[in-house]
Amino acid sequence: MKARDLVAICTMFASPSGAAIAQSAPRTVQLSPSLPNDPVKIVKVMLDGVEIKPTVQAWPASKPGVSFQAGDDWLDHLTVVLKNISSKPIIFGVIQSSFPEIGEGTRAHPTVGDHSEIGNLPEHGMYSGSTGKRFEDEPQRDPLLVQPGQEFTFPVIAREHSNSVRETIESRRSISSITTIVIWIGSFYFEDGTKWAASLYYRPDFRAPGKYTVISREEFDAYRREAQQ
Repeated sequence: MKARDLVAICTMFASPSGAAIAQSAPRTVQLSPSLPNDPVKIVKVMLDGVEIKPTVQAWPASKPGVSFQAGDDWLDHLTVVLKNISSKPIIFGVIQSSFPEIGEGTRAHPTVGDHSEIGNLPEHGMYSGSTGKRFEDEPQRDPLLVQPGQEFTFPVIAREHSNSVRETIESRRSISSITTIVIWIGSFYFEDGTKWAASLYYRPDFRAPGKYTVISREEFDAYRREAQQ
């Protein structure tokens, strides 16, 4: 498992969805730890509005996790609170999740997961970097503007994905048998056109829609859109 997939196990002892504890199964939430170059960090995990206190597994030592009780619809009740620790306002973000009990990422047992998005892509990011074609099916969501130092809340499973996630899981095993979800930060776009993904920062290449150029964190902090156009 990669370093950023080292996990935090979160715990709570009440049922989040009104189901009797005796009828629910023990669950765990695993969080990838923050890395120094990340523009955001997960500061809270919430289950039906109640905070779950995470214990981040340190590298190379590990800390035991404690499960919590929840009904079969627990995935729909999970949210994470993130904090913008970058120097710029965020306008779009993605978090990702997977279910390790279904697949470990091999060809025989591929990973099953989901992604959740808030905000809207900037115009430059509305194009494929490989084909240059505009994404025609990109939905328009409520606008997002998270200033540096501010916190914002993310649903772990997007409401519009809930049914398809359930169907995908149940095509392989019972939804009630899913006890673990892994959550990590995906990609983030900033008000000035820059972005972060897979531990790298990028600036837009205005010569081609959808194209981005890798830059350092220092270049990201110093970047100004007006100077590049």
